[in-house]
Amino acid sequence: AIWDWDMRTDTLWWSEGFATLFGFDLAAVTPSVALWASHIHPDDREATQARVFAAIERGEDQWANEYRFRRADG
Repeated sequence: AIWDWDMRTDTLWWSEGFATLFGFDLAAVTPSVALWASHIHPDDREATQARVFAAIERGEDQWANEYRFRRADG
């Protein structure tokens, strides 16, 4: 699953594989950081978001992590 966040425009892009894997219809939903965060498993959400923002603070241009992500159908 691949996604990319353009922080300058605050837009999120999901690969077709991401949409297929997690059951999202790209024609029906607009990827957003809020939607992404709301689908991270509650037990993983705080740590995952902290790692993303820590990478941003360090000026990294890439980030990778493993976490549980809820499918569109729950």
